[in-house]
This record gives sequence, C-alpha cells and structure tokens, in this order.
Amino acid sequence: MADSSITVSVTGFSTFFLHGGLSAILPLTLLEFTGQKQNSLFQLTWLTTNEINISHFIVQRGGNSRNFYSIGRVNARNATGDNNYDLVDTRPIIGLNYYRLQMVDIDGKITYSPIIKIVFAGKNKWQVFPNPAKNTITLSGLENKSRIKIIAADGRLVKQVSVTGNTMLINISELVKGIYMIQYNDGSKTAQAKLVKE
Repeated sequence: MADSSITVSVTGFSTFFLHGGLSAILPLTLLEFTGQKQNSLFQLTWLTTNEINISHFIVQRGGNSRNFYSIGRVNARNATGDNNYDLVDTRPIIGLNYYRLQMVDIDGKITYSPIIKIVFAGKNKWQVFPNPAKNTITLSGLENKSRIKIIAADGRLVKQVSVTGNTMLINISELVKGIYMIQYNDGSKTAQAKLVKE
C-alpha cells in the first residue's frame, strides 16, 4: 500500500476542548495538523500562529479514538508568527493509528487538537487462529521476550502473557463473548489483530 497521510485543516481555529469537558480559547491558533507515513515511521507535523504563554505540546497516540498514550513532548516557541513543529513516531501500531495534540499553557491548562487517523499497513508476521475462537487460541511467528495483551472493546486490559516460544497456546475460556484486540509487542514494534470470542 502506498504511503498515506491525513491532514486536518483548522485554519483560524483556536477553540478546543479543555481537560475536564469545558471549552476555552487557547492562546494560539492551530493552522494544520498532519501525519505522513514514511517507511516504518510516522512523521507528525503541525503549524501554529499567534502563540502566547504556551508551555509545550505532547503528541498522543491511540489504537482507538478514546484511549491515548503520550509518545513525545515538544517545547513551544511562543512566537507571534507561524511556527512549524514535528515529531517522529518510531513505533506505530500495525493497523489504524489515532493521533492528537495535547497543548499545555504556562498555567497548566490542557487543551486538545482534532484527532487525525493514519493506517500503517505493515504485514503481520505473527498469526492468530482459530478466529473466531471459544476456549483457546494459538499464536505463531512470535519472538521470545515479547508480550501479548488482550484488550476488551472498552479499552480494558483483560489478559497479558509473556511469550516463551515461537508458538503459544492461550486459554481464553474465561473471557466473555465479544470482540477483543490482541496486541503483540516484540520490543521494537507493536502489532494488533481483532479477535472474536464465541
């Protein structure tokens, strides 16, 4: 699949959701927030103008649009003109990645940018079968010293195991019926696959 990019154009947009659910006028204008896939990396860039008393930006990533984790911090320049920023995500998730900016002013107030989505179409070397499954699943193509996480649809971590061989049998009989995400981290990259529990 060709490299993909998503651009959210927010020209003149300075009202964001404030942490806690309220809205506030942020002392900057976010002109653009873009993600560009480059081989196995993602380049996140954003453009601001009219910055006043901004402390820093934190780039956050999630495997869905609800749960985000910080992947890097960039200090603000607090210049009145246009300001270009960038940060590289060296460990994107195979599949759909959600990104947003957390913008923090010098008083500690937090606001968020719109969310952008980028697909990382790397091939999974590991496999999960059967799928759907009732009691057990087999994972193959694993690397030692890696981890497997099983995450419920609401984002809860319901099971985690350490990999002890190239192929593993995992008991899922205790899980309720539904859709889960299996996340595999081999120390250098994270991949995920959907699992249907019958």
